[in-house]
Amino acid sequence: MNKTMTSRFLPLLLSFSKKCLVLYLSVGLLCFLLVDSDKANLNRLNFLKGQVASYMLELEHSPEKPDIEKIQLALYYNKKVHKRFPDSLVHGRIGTCYFYLNEQDQAIKAYQEAIALEPQLYSFYWDLGVVFFEIKDYERSVEYLGKAFRQIPIAMMYFKQTDDLLNEKGLTRKIVFIKQLEKRAKVDAETALHLIAQSYFHLNKYREMQRVASEGIKSFPNSALLKYDLGLAFYRQEDYPKAAVFLSQAIGLAPHFLEAYQFRAACWEKMNMYGKRHVDLKAATDLKDRGKTGTVLPRVHSYYWITNLRLFLKMTRV
Repeated sequence: MNKTMTSRFLPLLLSFSKKCLVLYLSVGLLCFLLVDSDKANLNRLNFLKGQVASYMLELEHSPEKPDIEKIQLALYYNKKVHKRFPDSLVHGRIGTCYFYLNEQDQAIKAYQEAIALEPQLYSFYWDLGVVFFEIKDYERSVEYLGKAFRQIPIAMMYFKQTDDLLNEKGLTRKIVFIKQLEKRAKVDAETALHLIAQSYFHLNKYREMQRVASEGIKSFPNSALLKYDLGLAFYRQEDYPKAAVFLSQAIGLAPHFLEAYQFRAACWEKMNMYGKRHVDLKAATDLKDRGKTGTVLPRVHSYYWITNLRLFLKMTRV
């Protein structure tokens, strides 16, 4: 009886053992492949890291037209990074990629997610305001650029404190991060006021436009953009002599300011000063032929200077 049972079940047992062994080896091979694939993905991300960061930093300060292939690569990289290390700055970089790819709904979503994670960082509001300006949602452009402008002094205070701390510890070479962020914040404050004023222009709220530009000039007395905005506000309110004064100041600060020449020419026409009108129209035509302009939509943030600063502070435990 025992021999019969043994002869019956032994083959089954051996067959089962072989299947278990095959299954075990298959699972082991799959795990190995997954780990190997994971390692390959990490290696690819590390390879792309410097390339992507270098281009996005360059783009932030360059007037050149964005390279769509490089932006798509940056989006791919940041999406992969987001799966592993989700944080507000990665959301910001994803939003920036979508902005340059003209996928503004996706850009808005990414910047809003960044704000939800880190509501104190002014640049998320600033970039979102620029997106809304780009899609002609001027009410929300005013809202978000206004929030950004009010938060910039807090950011500047943080940069100053960090600057002092690095100096104290003798880490002066790394202050380049701070200087870049401070420089950008000052430009962002002026540009926020300009875009808010321009938003009011498109909303036909010329008194609000005048108020914002007038207040802005107190902080930025040499701003060609804000002088232009104030001149434009007076022009729309039919105060042509005042408009001509501020448009002339804008041209004095920025001789390539095409739009300022055009509106000043319109002022001269309203005041029956046709000789001056002719001179300004000729200047405007020459500037247009050379591709010059004074109102260029600014670049949104790359978020790499702030990333580098935070990594440095974390590594040095400052």
